Amino acid sequence: MQPARNGIIAGLDIGTSQVSCLIARLETGRAGHPPRPRILGVGHHESRGVKAGAIVNMADAERSIRAAVEMAERMARETVRRVIVNLSCGQPASHMMTSEIAVPTP
Repeated sequence: MQPARNGIIAGLDIGTSQVSCLIARLETGRAGHPPRPRILGVGHHESRGVKAGAIVNMADAERSIRAAVEMAERMARETVRRVIVNLSCGQPASHMMTSEIAVPTP
């Protein structure tokens, strides 16, 4: 994943006991060296809705994730738009969905 235009990158770890979020800015180093992350904010919250590495209650898991991300955002004074997620669990799966919403014009 490429960092945002402002160099911000975020990571989220969803575990059975804790949800952690880290926000960093990639800073260019010396010529010929790769960019290095500078930690701007960290957040963590007790994991709820996750059992044996699987999400069993989406609402509780969402609250834990939001709390960890909000804590990191406050510390970093940045808003996370994209995140790299780590979910070390049983059988992760994702589904692509498309949605359309009609927006009335004034």
